[in-house]
Amino acid sequence: MKQRSKTENPYLAARAEWNERYGSFVRQARIWQGVGVLSLTLAIGATGYALYLGSQSRIVPYVVEVDRLGNAQAGTYAPSVQYTEERVIEAAIADFISNWRGVTVDGRLQKDRINKLYSYLSSSDPATAKLNTYFREQGGDPFKRAKIRTVSVGVHALNRISDQSYQVDWSEVEYDREGYEQGRRRFRAIISIAIIPPTSEQLIMQNPVGLYVTDYDLTEITS
Repeated sequence: MKQRSKTENPYLAARAEWNERYGSFVRQARIWQGVGVLSLTLAIGATGYALYLGSQSRIVPYVVEVDRLGNAQAGTYAPSVQYTEERVIEAAIADFISNWRGVTVDGRLQKDRINKLYSYLSSSDPATAKLNTYFREQGGDPFKRAKIRTVSVGVHALNRISDQSYQVDWSEVEYDREGYEQGRRRFRAIISIAIIPPTSEQLIMQNPVGLYVTDYDLTEITS
């Protein structure tokens, strides 16, 4: 039997024996831990990229022309509507005027009109302060006016006079609650605007054109 050396340290001998028996298992465990971390990182990256791709709209409008029987004749990509197109701006301004001056007995419809009106406004612009004064102090509250009369608005002239201003002419016809006409009035306003394309889904729903009325000057045409 081999005799133990008097100078041999039993603790160092035990450590060496442990390293020989279990050191390889520790190395293998560390290797698998590294592989697991790398796999998890790749999985997170792939999932994030897939979510990013899914959030990007890839729908392209396509117009197909058909005959009277419904047979396809020709097809082409639909032209995109630019926010600065004149007809789009004019339609938004006309909508602003109608929501501002119109009065209806339908309370819910009137509320929707007011909400739509204020979607064309920014709280920091003069137009907002003027409209607030009109509704609160100048008898313009449509809910109070609807108890006596309704107002129908018809925009019949809308012309650009500068890069940021339009002249709008319209008529208002007032009716009593029985539906009888009580009078006609004509108005003209110089509307100043700014175009700020929407950058969020909420803004797209509220103001898809991105048109904001920054100021206006209103006069009644008496002649």
